[in-house]
Amino acid sequence: MTCKNGVSDVLSIDIDYCQSEQDLRAVVDLFTKTLLYFRDLQRDGRDIINFSFSQTHADIVSVLKGYSKLNVYNIDHHHDVYYDPVNLLEIEDGIVEENNWVGWLFRSQLIERYHWIKNAGSELLSKEDMIALQSRFGVSFTDGSNYSGKRNANYSKEGLYEPFSAISYYNSIGDVEIKPSRLEEVFVCMSPEYLKKEFHYLYFLLIDLASNILGREAIRIF
Repeated sequence: MTCKNGVSDVLSIDIDYCQSEQDLRAVVDLFTKTLLYFRDLQRDGRDIINFSFSQTHADIVSVLKGYSKLNVYNIDHHHDVYYDPVNLLEIEDGIVEENNWVGWLFRSQLIERYHWIKNAGSELLSKEDMIALQSRFGVSFTDGSNYSGKRNANYSKEGLYEPFSAISYYNSIGDVEIKPSRLEEVFVCMSPEYLKKEFHYLYFLLIDLASNILGREAIRIF
């Protein structure tokens, strides 16, 4: 696997993204496609990337130790940057939680770009939150000219376009191109307290898929 300009691509899947059967199918399709790509590399005798699983999203920080710059593709019902001033204080104190791990990565200057694949009903970052990120952690704004996502996904609840150079929003998995050949890590979390009970099994299904396709030794479970 190669890094482009020293930036490593990471795919993070929070199962709480699955709000419907359509979401579930999209997650399984993408995950299976990614597994099959690396199975083919494995059969050619080549090293493959890490596939990690955890109940909580905060464990992704342990997975990403040692990387210098990241393009993070996060499939998630929540943006996980931060949600209230207490989260900001926690980030500044070095505390990583499942609701602020993206903010922690920004503070640590690890994120080159954050691609959030969200649901239509997901809560967006407010203008005030973006300004706080800019002032505290140096995350920059632009005029939106280099925005790479689906433009209609990047509107606030007030109907105002939110141009933000380091963050792109997408309304579905199909709106963004995630190339398995660029990935350095794949992380899957369950977030059971936010996940609909009828979709709890999906976390374990993805573990079984990875184990069956790549072998149990190829995956890591926290």
